[in-house]
Amino acid sequence: VEGIIVQQIQTPEGARPATIFPEVAGNSISKPLPKQLENFGRQLAIFHLQANRYPLNEDIPIYDLDTCLKKSVKVIGEFLRQRPEIREHGIFFQNLTLNLIKKLRGLPLDQFSWGAIHGDFIYSNFKANSNNDITLYDFERLGYGWRAFEISTYIGHLISGRQVADPIKLYTQVRDCFLRGYESIVALSESEKSALPLLYQMQRIWMKSECCERFID
Repeated sequence: VEGIIVQQIQTPEGARPATIFPEVAGNSISKPLPKQLENFGRQLAIFHLQANRYPLNEDIPIYDLDTCLKKSVKVIGEFLRQRPEIREHGIFFQNLTLNLIKKLRGLPLDQFSWGAIHGDFIYSNFKANSNNDITLYDFERLGYGWRAFEISTYIGHLISGRQVADPIKLYTQVRDCFLRGYESIVALSESEKSALPLLYQMQRIWMKSECCERFID
């Protein structure tokens, strides 16, 4: 509606805010070249630096072990318990969550870079133009979290659906190219880099709980 910036629309999961923007020039790139990956990493680091300028806001989510693992596995378990045909899968999620918490608590999480993050930095949520400058959108999951959590979301989402003979090799190539760009702006510790696969599993558990709450998966 002309003159209205934001309005609510009814969706299967309830009322959600909606707004219309001009179409973004460029393309979402699901199979970026090494130089593109490096550039996307660099631009995410710039976004994180810019986000540091804004004051804390208590109204947006915090992506930590409590939210993404402890609370999420409870939501998943409750969803599964109500459905006898899939109830047994709750044990898998409980064991996976406990294992992740144990491994992540063994890392120096208090030393990980923390701040405002996009919350859903995946290739379908930004477009790159002919100069590979990106326009980032879809900020509905904006929150606070480890910057390594944000990086793991992008890398994990980019490669998780790919069918390749050597997935470890693909992961290593994508990670190295992306981090080369990111670390040209912001340095990461070795612990943060080694935690990326664990943080991506944490992100997937949290997303699964979101799906259970909305019953969209």
